[in-house]
Amino acid sequence: MKNIFIVLLLVFLTQAAYALKPEQILVVANSDVNESIWLAEYYCKTRAVPIENILKVPLGQVASEYISRQQYEKVLVPAIKKEIAENKPSSQIKCLLTVYGVPVKVGAAEPMRNSEQFVSEFSQMLSDKEKRFKKAYYQLGLLGKAELLDTQDSAKTESYEDILKHLDDDIKKTAKRIEYIEQKYMRDKQYDNWQQLLKRLYGPAYTQRQTEQLPGNLSKTFSFDKEKLKQAVQIFQTAQQEGWSFEKKLKNNLYPAIEFIGGFVQVISQLKSDIDRCKGIETNASIDSELSMILSDDYDLYRWQANNMQNKPIWLPSRVMMVSRLDGPSAKISAGLVDKAITAEKNGLSGKAYIDTRGLSLAEEPESYSFEFFDKSLHALSDVLKKRTAMSVVVDNTESLFTPGSCPDTALYCGWYSVGKYIDAFDFVPGAVGFHIASFEAKGLRNPKSSNWCPAMLSDGITATLGPVDEPYLQSFPEPDKFFAELLDGKCLVEAFYRTKPFNSWQMILIGDPLYKINIK
Repeated sequence: MKNIFIVLLLVFLTQAAYALKPEQILVVANSDVNESIWLAEYYCKTRAVPIENILKVPLGQVASEYISRQQYEKVLVPAIKKEIAENKPSSQIKCLLTVYGVPVKVGAAEPMRNSEQFVSEFSQMLSDKEKRFKKAYYQLGLLGKAELLDTQDSAKTESYEDILKHLDDDIKKTAKRIEYIEQKYMRDKQYDNWQQLLKRLYGPAYTQRQTEQLPGNLSKTFSFDKEKLKQAVQIFQTAQQEGWSFEKKLKNNLYPAIEFIGGFVQVISQLKSDIDRCKGIETNASIDSELSMILSDDYDLYRWQANNMQNKPIWLPSRVMMVSRLDGPSAKISAGLVDKAITAEKNGLSGKAYIDTRGLSLAEEPESYSFEFFDKSLHALSDVLKKRTAMSVVVDNTESLFTPGSCPDTALYCGWYSVGKYIDAFDFVPGAVGFHIASFEAKGLRNPKSSNWCPAMLSDGITATLGPVDEPYLQSFPEPDKFFAELLDGKCLVEAFYRTKPFNSWQMILIGDPLYKINIK
């Protein structure tokens, strides 16, 4: 028992020693907007951040939420990098705080040079792979059947995306049909064909897993060229590590390697994403999430980069820069986020927790980041709060949401799913933290009339929240039980966010005082 106590004490002392300090915050303000400068100075005064830790960058006299990719790369990024390099070493600055007046969203990158050439070549490859995919799918549909039925027609008319939605089920149904073939020779031959088609569709690893799930009396084996797979994996890993150009990908046979590893499905996915990369599609992001990568060298702007701080001890060295934001429908509301955080730290956070699930069935272990996965996380959050706090926890386990005015004394909130339609159910207490899992909810952050959840909750008095400025896809949200558990563990707001959010260089933003630590009565 004594040893356990010592270990826990050391962990506590280590976390306390490496916790974010006021002097480790660089406050980024828009020098062209007076309210932005005022808010930066107010934060420094209130939170004992050195006044010289304010970086004033000219970003336009209108407090626009948008900045072009060109202006971001030529004005904002160089200013921050210069400040860190010359005055605030990266070992000293651990967090950026963007404030009202600093844009919220950065635009897409320009199409790549010679993009038309690559788009044309990749599109031809994509067309060929999709045709071969459909042919393999059609052949799969014939296995175990005495007649063609309508498989041929459906394979020709359905899109690749539609087939993909039910392909796994079709594979299992085909295996079941083959199982009922009476002649062993014919049954074994059909299973051999089934395996080869699966390998073409999904690659050897998937085929091996499906083979292992066949009834025990079949005792089928699956063999493939393991040396070729090893070589293909080596090519793929090298391309990832070195960030191969499109020319190098083509020259070094990356796409055939990907096809061998993951079949038509994997190579089609890669080709589609590379076409989008050429065009600059899905290279927009939130300013804050992009700034998380400011200490990194050139990186792929397409979609996201893994957050290397996720699930890692906060004292480990990292090239990820934590970023939080003081912002909202007005500079006054933005400043209030600091005041309410300090009040809650001093007096304690008291109130109720409201959790709004969708009432989904959780009979089986849900697939990662599925709807059921997040419903399960919300139920887990309820369990965590009941075990670790004396707070009253109210759970709505139905498809409907909390109704207007039904959530008095809201201290904590998490739920879903009402896109762009905030429901004024909450009476937020000072220090309240919460977020709504839905797309676009941080869009229009400075619009006092917005019905998106982030600006609406800020207008209603919440102290800290998070959300996406554009479509983030469900897997971009922190898991609710893990995010709030980090806060209960004593992490400050920005540390809890970066310990649990999956991606950087993408769409999410954190709104609130980065130093805020909840203190539940």
